[in-house]
Amino acid sequence: MRKKFLLYAAVMGLSGITAQILLLRELLVSFYGNEFSIGIILANWLLLEAAGASLLGPALARARKNFSIFIGATILFSLAFPFSIYLARVFKNFLPTVQGQGLGISAIFCASFLSLLPSSLLHGALFTSCCELHNRGGEKSPGVFSVSSVYIFEAAGTLLGGITLSFLLLERLNSFEIAFLVAFLNFAACFFLLKGKRSSLIPALAAGAALFLLLGPGAGNLHLLTARKQWSGHELLEYRNTIYGNIAVTKRSGEYSFFLDGSLAITAPNPDITAIEEFAHIPLLSHPSPRDILVISGGAGGALGEIFKHGPASVDYAELDPAVLELLRKYPTELSESELSDKRLRVKYLDGRLFLKKTPRKYDVILTGFSDPSTLQVNRFFTEEFFGLAAGKLREGGILAFRLPGSLTYMNPEMRDMNASVRRALEKSFAETALIPGDGSHLYMASQGKIALSAEKMMKAANDRSISANLITRDYLDYKLNGRRLQRFEESLDGSPAAPNRDFRAMAVFYSVAHWNAMFDPGFKKAFTFIEKINMPGAASAAFFIFLLFAASAFLRKGAKPALFFSIFSTGFAGMLFDLMLIFAFQALYGYVFHWLGLLVTACMSGTVIGGLWMKRFIEKGGEGGPALLKLEAALALFALLLAALFLNESGARALLLPEFVLKSVFLLLSLASGLFIGAEFPLANSRYLKNTGALGGAAGVLYGADLLGGWLGGIAGALALLPVLGLAESSALIAFVKLLSFALLFFALRSRLSA
Repeated sequence: MRKKFLLYAAVMGLSGITAQILLLRELLVSFYGNEFSIGIILANWLLLEAAGASLLGPALARARKNFSIFIGATILFSLAFPFSIYLARVFKNFLPTVQGQGLGISAIFCASFLSLLPSSLLHGALFTSCCELHNRGGEKSPGVFSVSSVYIFEAAGTLLGGITLSFLLLERLNSFEIAFLVAFLNFAACFFLLKGKRSSLIPALAAGAALFLLLGPGAGNLHLLTARKQWSGHELLEYRNTIYGNIAVTKRSGEYSFFLDGSLAITAPNPDITAIEEFAHIPLLSHPSPRDILVISGGAGGALGEIFKHGPASVDYAELDPAVLELLRKYPTELSESELSDKRLRVKYLDGRLFLKKTPRKYDVILTGFSDPSTLQVNRFFTEEFFGLAAGKLREGGILAFRLPGSLTYMNPEMRDMNASVRRALEKSFAETALIPGDGSHLYMASQGKIALSAEKMMKAANDRSISANLITRDYLDYKLNGRRLQRFEESLDGSPAAPNRDFRAMAVFYSVAHWNAMFDPGFKKAFTFIEKINMPGAASAAFFIFLLFAASAFLRKGAKPALFFSIFSTGFAGMLFDLMLIFAFQALYGYVFHWLGLLVTACMSGTVIGGLWMKRFIEKGGEGGPALLKLEAALALFALLLAALFLNESGARALLLPEFVLKSVFLLLSLASGLFIGAEFPLANSRYLKNTGALGGAAGVLYGADLLGGWLGGIAGALALLPVLGLAESSALIAFVKLLSFALLFFALRSRLSA
């Protein structure tokens, strides 16, 4: 019977990671791909799992008919998962918002919390209950071995689920089909546990129903119904998940709209001609002979057509997701067909920064279509490191051009600081910068040569190239290039405290999120003002204060339980930050290469399984958990210091000089080591905790909850403050400080005989 529970634990881990990733993707679409929302979503998942593990789980384990209740909870989780998908898609229909309107942080927190509540709360409770039932499944089953075994098998299931979902299911099945597949596996696991009993009929019937919904029209119909509710007011033509994100195509009054992760990317056949003409023509007219041009994303849907009017010899177009252009061809317009069929166009389905690094070509003009560094991925195209890379790929007199959000009428502090941060990064790589203010977005140009902002010269170039455009007139250019307007814009950036935007210190992401929140949730404006002032001494002081609270608790209670709780809590905090930092750093160097990010997660989960097995065998051989736990605490502090040393090289220049396979191998090894340390700590802490309490359900629930709560804090603090404001190096140093505090507390608690 105990082996059956271990197999169930693997199914439980697979189910949890699948639900977490799918619901993250669904909510991300509803939140328009905002990077900060990822931290909130993951944090809420961990918070609810912790509540389920520490509160609901022990109650299920203590119940008289705990086995039947456990089976019932599994069935409820299987039903709650598709219900959570439904909530994630339609919750905005119950809010006083219109399509396209952003949500503030409080709305994001509440919406994600309620959407995740049914699934994550039950999933957390199942872990504690499974530990207790596995422990009762045999006569010789010390509690610590049960907790460790369930933890390891759940981690193995998580590893299998992450790989299967990322590399096999996401592109082949819709979210409801995947949810019903998970339900089938859970119902089948319950049938396996109940095999030979009359009550096994219930999960058998449920498994048949899930299979019918999966293979029949049920899952597809639910998918279309909820997707149409999500896009109410539009005729939904396409709703597709790719390995890079979500793409929705809608039609309204003869107009096609293409949404990427919920944000409008392309409108055809009538795009925003004002923005497109400014973006394409002003930089190209500022260059005497733009022959070879590179466009990084955002070219299709109007910009490419305007670029071709300048008669270039070639246009390289880097677009990460092939599905974007595939759907443009599926729903063609005269504009898109003309653009994509031009023989001068060479499409590169690759991350734009990675393409720029690899290509031996040099260009006269580079245009980046991203317009807001609101995510870690997009921020890579607004950093000092990217600008240095772009400068090296421009010919003499070549021009780099991009846009940033802004308004000449009013620049709030957040918008001002975002523009100032990017501009200061730009000025470190280019001798000449030109800023042309606008209403809605500002156009930036940079070159190593002189940029002549002359309406007369631009109009001469336009006439020589026989360019026909709606906005490119002498009067319009005189207005855009008016000296007073430019001076007002320069003055609006004066006095900004913003530091230059870097790969490993993404200040522009922070300012973008703060600006976005100021518009839709101004109540949190003061919080962002406070967060911006966070520094290493302040963060270390906050950590020390929390340490003092646990130290006082350990002294008053005369036991090791507070120290063990703090140890696992801080390890969960460190583990989440390690994950975010390594993915952040990998993205900064390589972009969103999905399969490699999947490998990073796989390496981390592999480390967790190896670490758990290693410590389980150590305990089975009679190893003493206290000294080993102290050694692991010290090892985690040293590992954090190693990362801090690596991230001190914020420019990434040295890293870029390493062979690619060497650098990627380093990332995999670091992810593996991170998971190994974290996986090894949990069995040791449980071993020691059980010596004090003897209550298996309580130990599993409390420490598993502590691990998840630490991860919750790491997700919130890391996404909002530590990574963008402190940067990766100082955040790593903070983790080292926290683990040294944890080491000190454990040392005195375990060695002073207070825990005897």
